[in-house]
Amino acid sequence: MPSPRFLSLLLCLLASLPAVAQIPRAQPDPLARMQAAAASGGCSAATSASLCEEAMPKIVANALGPSPLEENLRRLTDEVGGRMTGSPAMSRAVAWAVAAFRQAGVDEVRAEKYTIPLSWSEGATRLEVLTPAPFPVRLVSVGWAPPTSAAGLEANLVDIGEGSEADFARAGASAKAAILLAHSEIGKTWEDLFNEYLRAPVIIDRAVKSGAGAILWMSTRERGLLYRHQNTLTGELDRLPQAIVAREDAQRLARFLAAGEKVRVRLVMPNRVGAPAEQENVVAEIRGREKPDEYVILGAHLDSWELGTGALDNGCNAALVIEAARVIHATGLRQRRTIRFVLFSGEEQGTLNRPRHRLFAGWPSRRRGRRARDFEADRVVGFKPSHDRRVHWHGQSRLPARGRADAGGEPGRGQLPAQLPRFFRYV
Repeated sequence: MPSPRFLSLLLCLLASLPAVAQIPRAQPDPLARMQAAAASGGCSAATSASLCEEAMPKIVANALGPSPLEENLRRLTDEVGGRMTGSPAMSRAVAWAVAAFRQAGVDEVRAEKYTIPLSWSEGATRLEVLTPAPFPVRLVSVGWAPPTSAAGLEANLVDIGEGSEADFARAGASAKAAILLAHSEIGKTWEDLFNEYLRAPVIIDRAVKSGAGAILWMSTRERGLLYRHQNTLTGELDRLPQAIVAREDAQRLARFLAAGEKVRVRLVMPNRVGAPAEQENVVAEIRGREKPDEYVILGAHLDSWELGTGALDNGCNAALVIEAARVIHATGLRQRRTIRFVLFSGEEQGTLNRPRHRLFAGWPSRRRGRRARDFEADRVVGFKPSHDRRVHWHGQSRLPARGRADAGGEPGRGQLPAQLPRFFRYV
């Protein structure tokens, strides 16, 4: 049975609130307002009252009833697992999504093809500490980082602190041909995560100008936790070999350097780089009865990095989009506009997918998108609607900056919007 948080999020999605709307503070019972609205009809004068009053209780009942949501998510994460764009696992994930949408009863489901500039996978990354005292180092390659030579890169390790201009000035000529160690703060907040992403390109620029051979990034996670992301958003290879080093191991290396020791290391990263590859987004539709060429879009990304099973980022929301399709279809009612459900690949590589999805890429003006919402959860506190996108009514795409608001007023606490019936004006 789906959780109360799922139900709250589903109906929040259906509300399609403007991006600038203020989100109410979380309350002890996030279902209370929705259940009251369902019981009373809660329809506005601008809404077809009969449709609203009929649809809302059915949506609530379908969402609270027996559901394949958890089993769908289990299959995606346990059987498909981590699914990096361009990998065989991503192909299996596309097949999973197509089958799940068909089971949900949508009118149409298809795979839309697009091409990524290259495919990439990690080899057996390792770092050997040659002096002053060898010890095993845990690390993984940054995504889409270029490989080293087969023999690896042997060089001095140079501490560049936070990677500021002053840090590089202090390193001076020692950074040339060296492997650089960049420090980080422990990631605790959403802002910390984005700071990790946004600071890297500037540091890479400085490293390239200094003639450095590679960069080792201190992990922002404690207790040896390794993860992967990438520092280029074009789908092309990055400019330098780079790896994320377990925080405790990176700190040990930093202590050697702080004590005045000369640290000599060998970095071996036999990453595999392939040719351009055809990939797919999965698109499903429940067609509208009056305006089938106008769209309400619900989306989430399906791909994930392969170090884990991709449950939180972003399997939970991929399964939730399919569940939303099932719940809406099961009402037996036909909304005014077409609802399009899209599961994207290529998101982790810099949203390579979205410009290829045809509704955002110059479809004829008669095929207009009304509202779009994309879901992603990157933290364990709960579901988070993110990357809110609205398509201009006259066919021109208008993509606001990525949002970081939760479904509720506090982190991870989903709360229904008071304007729930508003959804029925749009669909």
